[in-house]
Amino acid sequence: MPPARIALFTTVALVAGCGIAAAQPSIALGPYATGLSSPVGLAAPADGSGRLFIVQQGGQIRVHDGTQVLPTPFLDLTAFVKFGGEQGLLGMAFHPNYPATPFIFVNYTCEGGSPDCTANQDGDTIIARYSVSADPNVADPASRRVLLVITQPFPNHNAGDLKFGPDGYLWIPMGDGGSANDPGCIAQRDNALLGKLLRIDVDQNVNTPPFYGIPPDNPYIGPGDPRDEVYARGLRNPFRFSFDRLTGDMFLGDVGQGAREEVDLKAAGTGAAGNYGWKIMEGTLCTGNTGNCPPTVPPCNSPVFTPPILEYDHSLGDCAIIGGFRYRGTQVPGLPGLYLYSDNCTGRIRAGTEGPPGTWTPSLLLDMSSPPLNISSFGEDPAGELYVTALNTGTVYRVVSGGPTELSVGDVTVTEGDTGGASAVFTVSLSAAVAPTVTVQYATADGTAVAGADYAAVSGTLTFPPGTVTQTISVPVLGDFLDEDDETFTLNLSNPTNATLADGQAVGTLTDDDPLPFLFAGDCAVIEGDAGPTPCAFTVLLAPVSGRTVTVSFATADGTATAGSDYIANAGGLTFPPGTTQQPVGVTVLGDGVTEVDESFFLNLSSEANATLADGQGTGTIVDDDSVSLSPIEVSHGTRIEADMAGGTPDLYRISQRPLGSYEVAVDGLSGDVVPGLLLERLAGDNVTVLQTAVPEGAGSALSLRWENTVPATVNNQHIRLRSPDCGTDCGADDVYTLSVFDTSPSVARFNNSGSQVTVVIVQNPRTQTLAGHIHFWSVAGALLVSQPFTLGERATLVLNTSSLAALQGQAGSITVAHDGPYGGIGGKTVALEPATGFSFDAPLEPRPH
Repeated sequence: MPPARIALFTTVALVAGCGIAAAQPSIALGPYATGLSSPVGLAAPADGSGRLFIVQQGGQIRVHDGTQVLPTPFLDLTAFVKFGGEQGLLGMAFHPNYPATPFIFVNYTCEGGSPDCTANQDGDTIIARYSVSADPNVADPASRRVLLVITQPFPNHNAGDLKFGPDGYLWIPMGDGGSANDPGCIAQRDNALLGKLLRIDVDQNVNTPPFYGIPPDNPYIGPGDPRDEVYARGLRNPFRFSFDRLTGDMFLGDVGQGAREEVDLKAAGTGAAGNYGWKIMEGTLCTGNTGNCPPTVPPCNSPVFTPPILEYDHSLGDCAIIGGFRYRGTQVPGLPGLYLYSDNCTGRIRAGTEGPPGTWTPSLLLDMSSPPLNISSFGEDPAGELYVTALNTGTVYRVVSGGPTELSVGDVTVTEGDTGGASAVFTVSLSAAVAPTVTVQYATADGTAVAGADYAAVSGTLTFPPGTVTQTISVPVLGDFLDEDDETFTLNLSNPTNATLADGQAVGTLTDDDPLPFLFAGDCAVIEGDAGPTPCAFTVLLAPVSGRTVTVSFATADGTATAGSDYIANAGGLTFPPGTTQQPVGVTVLGDGVTEVDESFFLNLSSEANATLADGQGTGTIVDDDSVSLSPIEVSHGTRIEADMAGGTPDLYRISQRPLGSYEVAVDGLSGDVVPGLLLERLAGDNVTVLQTAVPEGAGSALSLRWENTVPATVNNQHIRLRSPDCGTDCGADDVYTLSVFDTSPSVARFNNSGSQVTVVIVQNPRTQTLAGHIHFWSVAGALLVSQPFTLGERATLVLNTSSLAALQGQAGSITVAHDGPYGGIGGKTVALEPATGFSFDAPLEPRPH
């Protein structure tokens, strides 16, 4: 690199200086951005973007997006920046409210005669403001506003840094104007901004010159000198400074003349109007140089002067201090709280450690003097991690641990979900950021969770670029609808390079979020027989399928049937192993020869574990078979009989009904003498009890019986009776009628709630009377899954999403609809939906043909 660029902070002779303490934490420099031209500064907006903005002395600001340096400069000022030696584009700062307030402030040396600098401004310091464009990686060059033009009598000691303090004001340290030994004693004179620490408020006069205002507590506000912008004085070349993000303290590295390099501290909350002593003092050394100084300048070692907290001499080849930052990051062990600084000539990185308040001890952290690394600045990202720029390598380095470092991986708990999409994201961490690339292999392994069923197996190699301390590994979780225990698998690390394993195994816990399955007690019905025992088989249904063992207790209870005489009481427990959905309960029915009505008893469920009772009671129906049939004629769906009323005795028909069906028996077409008292009745199995009497249908002599068979078994012991109290005198062969029998329950041959498909049932009542009934869902094997009652008002429509019925989750089969309306008096359809694809198809409710 040309000598003029290396000599950015040249000083004169070397003297024996303070000793260097033993090294403290081990640090290293990891390359972060390369291929740069004379990088001299860094800034990082707290906008969550992870970007680093790099100031190049020649006039460009480049953007590193976390992966690479972008090819297009953020801002290019080469046309009007005077570059060489200690001059150039030297600093930048983001407004503290950036990007909401989209301003960037820069400090550069003006090239006289350039588009934005007049000839007489050649070499002067410019403080200017720019705005970001619509592209967050490019500034708007037309937005330039000049805040300050500070005349520079010589080409050196330009300082160049600027930063916002915790007070929200812009702080600008200025050098003494150059040459050597401050020939005009400018740093101690009131009539100049040179050699001073300036503070301005950029939120005043935002749109009108001078585009800034004066903070109300600046110490010299008022007529005359010093200027209102001045906050402190007595500086030689404060090239780099910083604020402690935790305490608000200001650390200022002031480049010395030929004897001392110093770090000055302005503690947060202390007063303004400080004086750091130059040129009367160089560090703690009295120079004896008061040439051209005003008579009011204090003598050496005056209490007016603020002494440095740290200093060093030039005996080891150091020549120009590069002020840094107090480390407030987390990735370098032992470093938090230390103040880091360096030297441009040697690249030695030192640390200042605070002991008792006001007492600081220096130590050497990293010696980069052979060959020397020409460090030009430190930078801090929003997380408090530190970076350095080097002129002679054109590189930005990240301050990392010198090692060793250890790898560890943390456990993860994730809710599995139903259909996939969730991931178990493991964080793999290094105990410290280090310069070499770290790699480690990883692979998942089954525990109680199984790859392919509960999660997707992953394996590979994880890479930590220099300075990186965390990486993640994502393991896809395969969701389901299965209630099950929480399950685990492991992520195992192996074969690390440039690190050791501290904790190489993590547990991934898949938390089940599926509701408990539901238990349903089914019904049973059986013809009692005359003597021996007959089993009535209940089915207890578990839905949906469970991944855990489910248990439930059961016991019978009397209804109209009595234990001991009509059936044998039964009690016990049922166990559903994982994957099981049905268990039988058998109850013995005791036959007899007594003519009686059908009787019932109950099966009650209780004390369930790992399930919820949805329907905890089943009904057992004992169908009596002891009555003598009153008619040799059996009718069923589709029967049509023409007969007359001759003989004067009732006409009787035995009717056969299928399980859980619904029926209509209609009589119409009377001829001859009309019998006003005609009765159409349904008799119970005892041939005596009238279960139902027909109602007139329409305006003529038609009658209609409509009912549901609520017994889950075939019923054939009921009779239809047609009679009239007046038949003894009025009925004859000419009184002809027609009797028709209909199974009124329409059906759909298929429904499917398995996988991702769901079925919607639509039932319509086109009539002006209210209808009631049940929608029965049957498994593929023909077992009843669930019955859903409904009531439909006049011309009303029922829409039932079967996903709301727990017993149907994961099930498929068929549907019947039993109701108390006439044959063909109810309509509807099912709609099969595939939500993931939007696919659907309809199937109509079909009446039984006749």
